[in-house]
Amino acid sequence: MKDLDARTEIIMHLTDRQVDLVKHLESSKEMWDLLKEHHEPSDRTTKVLSFRYLITLEMKEDDSLDTFISKYQSAYDRAISAGNKIDEEMKVDIMFGALPNSWGPFIVIHGADPTLSLQNLISKMKQEDL
Repeated sequence: MKDLDARTEIIMHLTDRQVDLVKHLESSKEMWDLLKEHHEPSDRTTKVLSFRYLITLEMKEDDSLDTFISKYQSAYDRAISAGNKIDEEMKVDIMFGALPNSWGPFIVIHGADPTLSLQNLISKMKQEDL
């Protein structure tokens, strides 16, 4: 009886498409497991979406540098946590790519340095911002 109540409770909160997905199942646990599997992103999806978010991140002309760096770091951390492997050169390239057009001269000056680390780039950006 208890499982019937749980199944009813689950079904009451589902869309019609979700009900069609689970209505043939016997237990609330089976329903829950199938819904979880159906709606949770796969490891690859998480990896791809977190990487896409990182590489499409853009600093707006009116964004503060500290806010942008914080957003970048958060996006980078998510991408790494999802299993992406991003080397130092790629981190720098992604950061350069996210800067607005007004940073063009800065990119030209510093972009040619093949040894530039992300930490050094951020330091140079902060100096430039002053």
